[in-house]
Amino acid sequence: MMITSIDEFVRLATSTDPDEHGRVKTEDVPEALQWAILAAHPELVWSVLWNNSVSVAVLRKYAGDPDASIRFSVAMKRKLPVDLFQLLAMDVDASVRHRIACNAKTPTNILEQLTEDAESFVAEDARIRLLRRA
Repeated sequence: MMITSIDEFVRLATSTDPDEHGRVKTEDVPEALQWAILAAHPELVWSVLWNNSVSVAVLRKYAGDPDASIRFSVAMKRKLPVDLFQLLAMDVDASVRHRIACNAKTPTNILEQLTEDAESFVAEDARIRLLRRA
């Protein structure tokens, strides 16, 4: 199924019905509609980022957001291109770097970098992720 309008997305994103709200994550949202939602309802950025079909272009824009919680949400996505994995692995916020260390799709060379992170919890989880791949 596909979400086809801003109104439908807003209704689902703000629904208290778990089945309806869950559709925000699982149903396709065309990239043009993602941008339209973000322009009309910037408060729904987390819902757009949560969606499985969020575009790489949207992820790229929000990877540099001043809000660390938004960058954290971007870092959760498995579809990140390598340059965004690298950018977020060097983030000033340790929670963002930690999310990259825990991301199943983080490239090995970036995980190796994170094993040297100044924050022990980031470095430790990067080591654990590497060991699971061995």
